[in-house]
Amino acid sequence: EPPPQDFTTSLVGNQQGWRMLTAPIQQATYDELLDNLWTQGFEGADVPTGTPNVYWYDELSQMWTPPANVSDILGTSSDSGSSAGKGIIVYVFEDDNADGVSDPWPKELAVTGFPNAGDIELILTNSTEPNAEHVGWNLVANPYPFGIQWMDMVASDALSNIIPAIFIYDPMIQDGLGGYRVNYRFHIPNLPDQISHDGIIAPFQGFWARTSNPGVGGTIDFRENFQAGEDGTLYQLPESSVAESGKTPLALTVEGAGLAESLLLMLSDAASGDQDSGAVYGTSSGAGANSGTDTGANSDMNSGSTSVANPGLN
Repeated sequence: EPPPQDFTTSLVGNQQGWRMLTAPIQQATYDELLDNLWTQGFEGADVPTGTPNVYWYDELSQMWTPPANVSDILGTSSDSGSSAGKGIIVYVFEDDNADGVSDPWPKELAVTGFPNAGDIELILTNSTEPNAEHVGWNLVANPYPFGIQWMDMVASDALSNIIPAIFIYDPMIQDGLGGYRVNYRFHIPNLPDQISHDGIIAPFQGFWARTSNPGVGGTIDFRENFQAGEDGTLYQLPESSVAESGKTPLALTVEGAGLAESLLLMLSDAASGDQDSGAVYGTSSGAGANSGTDTGANSDMNSGSTSVANPGLN
């Protein structure tokens, strides 16, 4: 049996804020992935008090949930199970050790273990919770130590009851306000750069995916042959064209009062009464599900309240 392998990545930029993350090794834990970053608000973190800066999303209960312990499996509050394909969000601070001094970027993430390999089927849920506002949104991730191409996954029928769009949060866009980049299974010409994603899902990257039918779960079949020619560290536009899809896009961005909202409207040239004939996707940098403000750790690290909002599907 081969020995465990080392995998690393870097969080680039100079903007503290939320990141959607995962780890490409089997049964990865929070302490393995986040060892070089400041953590707070749960047992085993750098400071167990204060507002948590690490969460996973439970679609069934519609709740953001912090780990119970730093030794839990990523994407859960349990010390057992699989982490493959499960995403988390982490508020990454400039100060890595609460000494009051901003530490340099990039921030390195490093894990050691056996890589996820082979075909991986990920089950997505669809909540039947009364009055649920974000039904079907699942925080998932690239399970592999290499970039994968979302457009190849869609074209190869790797999705079952899943809308063929992904949303990836980028804290650097919209002048540091943050927001979501979207890929809707093909390259859309003239889509604003600040919300465009090239479809290459990098290793260590989490993302939103949504089930397509109410009350019914879905699956994503990750396969190694979806490996992209690069790891997706750069936002590059692939050569495929929206013209191949027969759909016409309309992108709208509204900014003001320190907030920004973007909408992507997809219209079919052969529109019908079918559910897939048109869709509107939204990305937001305003309202949030959880706050970066601190209640018991180092207030210098959390002087500004930052939040992440679920992308809306109307």
